[in-house]
Amino acid sequence: MIHASFLFMQARKANEHSSLKLLLVDDQQEITQVLKESIEPAGHTCVSYQNPRKALQRFKRESFDAVITDLRMPEFNGIQLMRAIREISPETPVVILTGYAELENAIAAVNSGAFAFLQKPVKLRELLDTLSRIDRKMKSHRLSGMHLTTPRGPDIWFRPLSAVPRLNVPLPQADGAPDARSPETPVQPLKMKG
Repeated sequence: MIHASFLFMQARKANEHSSLKLLLVDDQQEITQVLKESIEPAGHTCVSYQNPRKALQRFKRESFDAVITDLRMPEFNGIQLMRAIREISPETPVVILTGYAELENAIAAVNSGAFAFLQKPVKLRELLDTLSRIDRKMKSHRLSGMHLTTPRGPDIWFRPLSAVPRLNVPLPQADGAPDARSPETPVQPLKMKG
């Protein structure tokens, strides 16, 4: 077992970030325990489940910054869990872990919207780097004015002006004014009435 102070120093070096609230899901309790002991010294909060259905129920009730899940679990696999999470909160990053480095699994995970696909045994540096990327993505979304979501759906919307829908309503034209909708119309001096 790696000494906790070493993990803490590595986590501090790699992650100058805010604390993330993470949902860990793996049918093997030993895995969730090792993940939790590796991640929490970096300042993150972890909630772990061995049952993906129970984890999903918790996700519906509570807000999480990201989800880390195993790919292969009985009854409900990691891709199914990710799809269910994305239906509830499309912006929540999901990291998929697997002990099976099959290319088709990685492609399926990424095509389904996985933030990252990591192979077990997970390397601490790789995991902390992934969490740092999630944190940076969250910060950039906040700064760029993207919407924030909660497990119950988009409660708070911050949208840049470019994201506001445009109306397709013709505006009245002054006499002699070119039609702004037609780029071929030459610009002519306006004739004012009156």
